Amino acid sequence: MRLGLVLWVYHLHHPKKKKKKKEPPKKKDPLSLLLTVLAIIAVALVVLLVLWLLTRRRRTADKEDEEEQQEAAEEAEEDEAPAEEPAAPAPGIVDPVDALAAQGRYEEAMALLLRRSLIRVGWSPSGKGDSSTAREVLATLAATDGRRVPLGQVVTQAEFVRFAGEPATRERFEAMRSGAEQLDVGEPAP
Repeated sequence: MRLGLVLWVYHLHHPKKKKKKKEPPKKKDPLSLLLTVLAIIAVALVVLLVLWLLTRRRRTADKEDEEEQQEAAEEAEEDEAPAEEPAAPAPGIVDPVDALAAQGRYEEAMALLLRRSLIRVGWSPSGKGDSSTAREVLATLAATDGRRVPLGQVVTQAEFVRFAGEPATRERFEAMRSGAEQLDVGEPAP
């Protein structure tokens, strides 16, 4: 009996190791499998959409560059001929500047007079060139150029009306016309 008791105590402290049965892999829920596949497809579609948009943008930019180069080449051919100075109105024909001023439309008359003055000093109305504002055109004239001061007077009067909000009055128009007439007298520096 003692032996039985000893064996019993031994088994209490040293139980037999049971072999675990290998469990078969758990079957995944069909819904979670479907959601995983749909998520992978959605990510792939987003990546493809982004790539398509990038290539489309690149193609559009390339086309725009080609069009700009073609337009620049066409405009360069057109710009080869120098800008012609506006001709003075023939006798008996009313100058549009005077016609606008006679109607009291001084702001429009001043804008036309400014444009003519800029063309007289070499500005191209096509807008192609180094100067895009009247001040920039004025800055291109040499300090010794006789046209610089009269053009400065024309530009200043136009700026008062256009940018400073001053009224376009007959006095301001006459001051501008005086500067424009002096442009014809002023000689460009050699």
